[in-house]
Amino acid sequence: MTPGTSPRSTSPAESVRIRNATRATMAQFFVNGATFATWGVLIPSVKERFALSDAVLSLAMLAVAGGALLTMGQSGKWIARVGSARALRQVGILYAATLLLIPLAPQFWMLVALLLVFGSAMAAFDVAMSVQAALVEGQRTRPIMSTLHAMFSIGGIAGSALGA
Repeated sequence: MTPGTSPRSTSPAESVRIRNATRATMAQFFVNGATFATWGVLIPSVKERFALSDAVLSLAMLAVAGGALLTMGQSGKWIARVGSARALRQVGILYAATLLLIPLAPQFWMLVALLLVFGSAMAAFDVAMSVQAALVEGQRTRPIMSTLHAMFSIGGIAGSALGA
């Protein structure tokens, strides 16, 4: 037995519920990796579309980090209030929508605003996903964090390949 685990006997229904929760959490990590990688693939086209210098592109990309920083501190309180599964559903829609809207931004200031929201949604999704992962791992007899992070990487590969 590894540290932090305890022997459990679970009913077949409970085992199925835990397995489904594990798969759903793996999917969340995959989607997060794919979404972030897809944003990375969009960067050259955004730069070309708005004829941005490297310096201006860097400032626009700073909006993603800024959105994340503005959101990260409050995300935990919100997730504790609504629950990680509900938070993932809600913020996941925003995360996906902003990714889809980034290449459609008609003006540079709208692009920067979208990147700010994208960064906020990404941060809130990441926090909620991590909370969900900890909850699921706590129900299992074996750790799964390394598997979940591998799913993020596989999602990143898939997002990059899809964008290419």
